[in-house]
Amino acid sequence: MSSVNISPEINGLFPIPIVRYNYIDKLNDMEIKCINKELDIDINNVNHYNNQNSHGSVNNYVLDKPELKNIKEFCTDAIHHFAYAVLDITSKTKFYITQSWLNASTFGGGLRSHTHPNSIFSGVFYVKSSEEDKIMFTHPYSQMSSTFEYAEFNPFNSMSWWVPATQGSLLLFPSYLPHGVPEIFSETRVSLAFNTFWYGEAGRTDFREILYLPEVKQF
Repeated sequence: MSSVNISPEINGLFPIPIVRYNYIDKLNDMEIKCINKELDIDINNVNHYNNQNSHGSVNNYVLDKPELKNIKEFCTDAIHHFAYAVLDITSKTKFYITQSWLNASTFGGGLRSHTHPNSIFSGVFYVKSSEEDKIMFTHPYSQMSSTFEYAEFNPFNSMSWWVPATQGSLLLFPSYLPHGVPEIFSETRVSLAFNTFWYGEAGRTDFREILYLPEVKQF
């Protein structure tokens, strides 16, 4: 008879948080008009922009637009929850949105896996998407000495995992986590992405690692 406990206690060490926040309000006409102008398209009729299936805004600070004030407040509140409730960072450290931009894609579009340097947390708010749309996250340490065939994938054996790109929701995650967009099979996908950084005090006195950064005035 095996001496292995048939009811073992399984623990996942160092999990990476990916948190979804739902925007309660629908986008109003002013917000949609602003997004259309920034992307130079009609988000209800993206089609192919200059024969391209993916297109981004020229403006890298779209959340500084007054018309998008409510969305920025929603994203800022989510950042605070992520930092102080999920990660339990002390209030000595403050977080703020740095760059923010818009992306629009249609059939055949996509985005290779990437990370966001010079950022702490990153977010993507789905302005318009379909049930088929998703974002793919990749394990940050995907190099393994051996690979195996698995009967079923789970968070312990997977090197990548997709998450639904649900319209009207925001996903927040650490900026070091690789992510990308698989080939799109929907007519229209519009998202607003942003990066963050910190100011104030960070580090621990007993480790001699205290660092102070002053508040940065946005451009």
